[in-house]
Amino acid sequence: MKKNAFMKMLIILLAASFVASGLFLSCAKEEEEKPAEAAAPAEAPKEPEAKKVLLKVPICFATSLPGLGSTIKWVADRIELASAGTIAMKVYEPGKLVAPFEILDAVSEGKINGGYSVSGYWAGKIPASPIFTAIPFGPETGEFLAWLYYGNGMKLWQEMYDSHGYNVKVLLCGIIAPETSVW
Repeated sequence: MKKNAFMKMLIILLAASFVASGLFLSCAKEEEEKPAEAAAPAEAPKEPEAKKVLLKVPICFATSLPGLGSTIKWVADRIELASAGTIAMKVYEPGKLVAPFEILDAVSEGKINGGYSVSGYWAGKIPASPIFTAIPFGPETGEFLAWLYYGNGMKLWQEMYDSHGYNVKVLLCGIIAPETSVW
């Protein structure tokens, strides 16, 4: 079974951090060990370039939709910034790479690196999934986030996918306010 894209991305970020720290420390140590009369090298050694990763991420909402679609553009920008350009995310509009209702299966099967959707789309496959999207007359945003991060909600969310055999890692990238209509 293929590792999910998030774990690969996390490992790459951590590895890049350790490599950069290790090179900095070893360079400092080398300079301390050189005798004072040693001549400086004509050309400084070049650091190896970090391997660049492109995450291809299909989405279920057009990026032109405020709130629903604009969030993933923000996430893509921050990933590239946080990785110092070593990780880029190409966002594919709905249906351009994978159909919106096929994103979960495509990610789980390793056909794509990641996907951006809402759990409620998988109600036909996972009956409990709408609970992690928006609940009519449900908790406000702060209460919902408190449950996710301090009430084991994230753990339950991940277990929901795991127990149904999906090879995905759940990440919260945005939140939809509670709905006041029918489900």
